[in-house]
Amino acid sequence: MTENLDIGKLIKERRKQLHITQDTLAELSGLSVNYLSKLENGSRQNISVDTLLKLAQAFGTTASDFLAGTNSKSSLESTLTSHERLLINKLNEISPDKRDVLAQRMLDIIELLTK
Repeated sequence: MTENLDIGKLIKERRKQLHITQDTLAELSGLSVNYLSKLENGSRQNISVDTLLKLAQAFGTTASDFLAGTNSKSSLESTLTSHERLLINKLNEISPDKRDVLAQRMLDIIELLTK
């Protein structure tokens, strides 16, 4: 006998564990708040593999671990805050040369703040 998977419940539970809002999850995953809300409240129950992968990445885990309710990512990845994951996602959208310039400027700012 197989059980139906309540994807909305999994999403809500993981989101609450990470202390992030639907707005933050939407920004991290590239999905709309409205869509996430419908998933969480059960009015949408089926998701595509692409959506599953986006959610897993936003949660800092693999799709299989997300579905199983576990997290096998490295300890560094699993300790990132939602803002840190968002920053990494945004950095990945920038070309490598611009990313290097931005990283150096950020390091300069951090050095100034820690003096």
